[in-house]
Amino acid sequence: VLSRIKGGIVTATLRASKDEHLAIGSQIDLIVVFDHSAIEKNAHRLNDRSVVIHDSSAGDLPSNSGVPEGARVIGIPFSRHAIRVFRQDIYKNSVSSAVIGRLIGLSDDDMHQSFEKRFGRRGAQALKYNLDALRLGHELSDEAGLTADNGLYEIVGADPHPQMLITGNEAVAFGFMVAGGRFFAGYPITPSTDIMEWLEKWLPKFGGIVRQVEDELSVVNMAIGAALTGTRAMVATSGPGLSLMQEGIGQLGMAEIPLVIVDSQRSGPSTGMPTKPEQSDINLLVYGGHGDFPRVVL
Repeated sequence: VLSRIKGGIVTATLRASKDEHLAIGSQIDLIVVFDHSAIEKNAHRLNDRSVVIHDSSAGDLPSNSGVPEGARVIGIPFSRHAIRVFRQDIYKNSVSSAVIGRLIGLSDDDMHQSFEKRFGRRGAQALKYNLDALRLGHELSDEAGLTADNGLYEIVGADPHPQMLITGNEAVAFGFMVAGGRFFAGYPITPSTDIMEWLEKWLPKFGGIVRQVEDELSVVNMAIGAALTGTRAMVATSGPGLSLMQEGIGQLGMAEIPLVIVDSQRSGPSTGMPTKPEQSDINLLVYGGHGDFPRVVL
């Protein structure tokens, strides 16, 4: 999900499958939009098998929206119903989630359990409103002909066991811990901060140490000290922090000290755009520092 500080269209892209996929893909099978202009910006990614769900509170899609001939278009007035029932437009998100669940073959009971897990910790009122929004979404799905037994996409697996849903940052932190990592030093910097926060919660339970220090120079030097004792150590940062670590990285090469450095890359030069991703640090990772020494860049 990419932020837009000045406002405008914000998108979130998900890829789901029973089989393993290693890339997000360029085509859109199912798109849900609350603003018709979002269709125009994404029309080139649709095909004649795509399904377009749009908020019809403001009317039908314009004829020049760019939706391919053959694509299925379904209009549901999410905003109008959310405001009518809950007096708040934000509940259209939960209403539309019910429709998406129907389309991808999730049972109503599974959706209900997911909502209880997701919103239960927010309090009784938040849980009630969102469950009511879920039921409203299922009613609107029925009216649109999207019944519980006619999911358009067969992506729900037969494995009944709960699956782990984690972010990339959490996966990195988890992998470090189970691989025997026991020392982490960090300084908060978007978008890598989640790694430090996750490890602060879990690593001490397994005999590890997490230190938040004053800057990235201290981060890398403290980790070097830990690595010299034989401890498996890791640091995490982003582009600007990686720049500050270059002298320490050179010391790692000179003294042949092992250290894992995680670079959660952001977009653009200098401070850049912290909430937008880009492979902006590849050259710095491969060639950064003074002199030449072996390094592994994944």
